[in-house]
Amino acid sequence: LARVPYLEGPILVRRSVVEQLGGYAEDPELIGIEDHDFYCRLANAGVGVTFVQQMLVRGTPPPRVPVRPIDVAPERTWIRLRSRSPLLFAKAGLTSIADGR
Repeated sequence: LARVPYLEGPILVRRSVVEQLGGYAEDPELIGIEDHDFYCRLANAGVGVTFVQQMLVRGTPPPRVPVRPIDVAPERTWIRLRSRSPLLFAKAGLTSIADGR
């Protein structure tokens, strides 16, 4: 999570965990990578996850945002993301934007 550009996809999470982590980001800097931010915060909080290699739901993806902050200023977006999950990025040995490249 700390070393990939970003991940997205459907997940099932207990409501109590979503509430504990403050829900999904509403930060304009994180538009388009809200899922990745949430996954990072799950890992940062030490929440265990299980990968289920089976289709559980089918749906249509929402329309893409024409211009996302990560497309315009990726360094700024990654700095914001790291500030929200410091333990995750420290464990990965990433202390600056250059470390992730």
